[in-house]
Amino acid sequence: MKLENWETALANVLLARKTAPFEWGENDCCLFAADCVQAQTGQDYAAAYRDRYTSGRGALRVLRNEGHASLADAVTAALGAPMKNPLFAQRGDVVLINTEADPAVGVVFAGACQFLSEHGLTQRPITDISAAWRIE
Repeated sequence: MKLENWETALANVLLARKTAPFEWGENDCCLFAADCVQAQTGQDYAAAYRDRYTSGRGALRVLRNEGHASLADAVTAALGAPMKNPLFAQRGDVVLINTEADPAVGVVFAGACQFLSEHGLTQRPITDISAAWRIE
């Protein structure tokens, strides 16, 4: 269940990450999305993954060791919620996009999808979403 002040808490996470560069195991897409969810709900869905990897290869190994075939599978398992139609993604929802390199998760806010990049937050249009999970 979302906290009473979830919108302000989520905005604060986004503001704090605005210029923070991507770093595996510290400020990567999964931990960013988990921090956004934690700001909304008070629950840390990434607790089992924190401090267990420092590279993309390590992150993939952790996901596979936990029995997940894909990033989408891991997000579904962590959130305990099925994917929803991406066209219905709303503010605060976790979303997945496919990038040139790998899939990435982010969050919907201010009419766009917020994702981490090498230089901090970047926005992608809602139409780029390939999967979404409702945060309630």
